[in-house]
Amino acid sequence: MDKPKKMGYFRFITEHIFWGTVFWVLYINTVFRPVKGTTPFHSQFILLHILVLFSLFSCVLRDDENKCLRVVMTDIVFSFGIYTAISYLSIAKVFVYIILILSFLPAAAYFVFLMTRKNKSSLKMIHVLYLRLRKTTGVAVGIFSAFFTVMISVFFIISFPSVISEIYSPWGTEVLSFEDSAEKNISELSCFSEDIWNSRTKEEKLRLLRVVVDIESETLGLEEVPELKEGKMKEKKLGYYEGADRAIYLNMDTLEKYNPWISVNTVCHEMYHAYEHQLVDLYISTERKYRKLEVMQKINTYLREFSEYNTAEDDYGKYYNQQCEEDAREYASVQTVRYYSFVYNNMKKE
Repeated sequence: MDKPKKMGYFRFITEHIFWGTVFWVLYINTVFRPVKGTTPFHSQFILLHILVLFSLFSCVLRDDENKCLRVVMTDIVFSFGIYTAISYLSIAKVFVYIILILSFLPAAAYFVFLMTRKNKSSLKMIHVLYLRLRKTTGVAVGIFSAFFTVMISVFFIISFPSVISEIYSPWGTEVLSFEDSAEKNISELSCFSEDIWNSRTKEEKLRLLRVVVDIESETLGLEEVPELKEGKMKEKKLGYYEGADRAIYLNMDTLEKYNPWISVNTVCHEMYHAYEHQLVDLYISTERKYRKLEVMQKINTYLREFSEYNTAEDDYGKYYNQQCEEDAREYASVQTVRYYSFVYNNMKKE
């Protein structure tokens, strides 16, 4: 079997650039998925950094014997595989962890084996360790890349039909209606009747409110479901949405003093803020020529208000009259009535 044809340093870099560009175009227009918590633009920036980093890493570590087209393709595919693992971590965490562990183990074993071999050379120990470290690291990365590339490819083959249907569905992504989502969780929602609610512990109430978060995520079409946590805050403040970590914090000590619908209203209010933040992400990633469209004007207002947000503690009048707060209050009022009607209409049926 012929050895792979070696190439010079300049051509090795050029091949990385060429094939990196080819794979970039194919990947971005097919199975690209933004990393959780980032906009598509920022995610593409992350992908570019990974691609450049591993290409430079290969150029430095690979010796002249291993500078060939096979290595170039391995580097490129491995870079996109690493980004795929990062971007799909939020929806396939277990599979990604298994792939990383199974890829790392043989590479680590080979690295340890070569680094601990006895030195039979007459060269100085430090020089031998340097040469061995450079060669061994390159080969270990190659082993990791090979295992990882094969397993991430298998993962994609298995999930490819669902990925493609999500991307190319001519009618877009299906969003469940409030009624459909509520019907799926009817047993939990029945616990919001006041007699049942008052008998539940704080932890149980927080768990029930997480059901409301799930229903609102489906109703609003949010791909990233915010976490719901108990937070410490002033007594008058019932809750808030933290855009940085995509989480809703509730003041359960205060909410426990009121009827369940105050809690539902608070969650719906903060969920609408999560929706507004995702609209802002969409606005930022949208081409500039589309930002003047009428449908985008309100989102532009959200963006400006979030960047110069007026809190209730600083100026309650300015806080109350912000567009993002007005819309969240209106949405929460309507949704709370829907939850109330749904729960009590089902109680009458029983």
